[in-house]
Amino acid sequence: MTLADRGRLRKILVLSRYDQNGASSRVRFYQFAPELEALGWQLEFSPLLGEDIVATIGRHRGLSDWAKIAAAYVRRIGAAFAAHHYDLVWIEKELLPFAPGLVEAVLRPRAVPYVVDYDDAIFHNYDAHRSGLVRRLFSRKLDWLLKGSALVTAGSRYLEEYATRHGAQRVVAVPSCVQISNYPKTAYPGGPELRLGWIGGVTTSPLLIGLLPVLQEAARRLPLRVVAIGAGNIALPGVPLEQHRWSLAEESLLLASCHAGVMPLHDSLFEKGKCAFKLVQYGAAGRPSVASPVGANCDVLTSETGRLADSAEEWLHAIEDCHANPRIWAEMGQAARRRCETNYSVEAVSVRLAGHFREILDRPN
Repeated sequence: MTLADRGRLRKILVLSRYDQNGASSRVRFYQFAPELEALGWQLEFSPLLGEDIVATIGRHRGLSDWAKIAAAYVRRIGAAFAAHHYDLVWIEKELLPFAPGLVEAVLRPRAVPYVVDYDDAIFHNYDAHRSGLVRRLFSRKLDWLLKGSALVTAGSRYLEEYATRHGAQRVVAVPSCVQISNYPKTAYPGGPELRLGWIGGVTTSPLLIGLLPVLQEAARRLPLRVVAIGAGNIALPGVPLEQHRWSLAEESLLLASCHAGVMPLHDSLFEKGKCAFKLVQYGAAGRPSVASPVGANCDVLTSETGRLADSAEEWLHAIEDCHANPRIWAEMGQAARRRCETNYSVEAVSVRLAGHFREILDRPN
């Protein structure tokens, strides 16, 4: 990096998985753009999959859908070969899903340093696949990308450990975070009814449904309502349920209408890599949480900001305690908000990201 380079905006090519309509790309990349640009970085996004393809997730794809995916792969190959026009490349997860590791090796940038980001244990799509052929062909496909990276950013310790074991020379923790200014501070709700919030998507709603026996028992013992945001059309028999479509404009207000948020998880390989983003959202809204002690949940949630629950009895006890002691749980919500402002806000994390990027480019060759 020359002195002349230091006086200009540094350009980053962002090879994201989705456009802004994809939650992971929006949270891990797009929402950082204004803050990073204010800090002297120019970001150019080249998503692999657009809204038209994202909309086909979870349903049978027709011939035209596969044609769009093929075209997307061709565009990604072109973007990868054009990386030398930038100062830095920022990659979401991998270059091409279900392409062999040799393809990742050929496509990975060489003339410029690159950063790889993980917020999910996508490697288990390969090494834990039910097909033995897929496991043999792809189980170590990410090694090529990891070994050549200047930096890997990971949203959980589980993901950090994987990247280190598979050849990454430098790995740092970068949590999934929120634009804290989108979450105005609000008073803790009153009223006799306990409102438990859950936010997510259709693909993760079975985790909420899996909590049904606990919710049914809680609904028998106390006035309870579950507020589900983004879950699609689900049923919780015996439990009063309020359902909402997700929207960025209404998310914070809906969460603020709740007394606490819930984040149940299975203790599975894939979910060990989850980055506890729901807990961050609840905390940003000033609400405490009850969550399974899996993955990053154990790092984000503390005894001051909520309760970890490992069994049906612990879940039920936490829910009843939230109803019985609103003052204590309101204080936990305030603590969760403070913790988000310091550790899980776009404003704070952008500064750390920019510092990592500067260090890469200023490092002697």
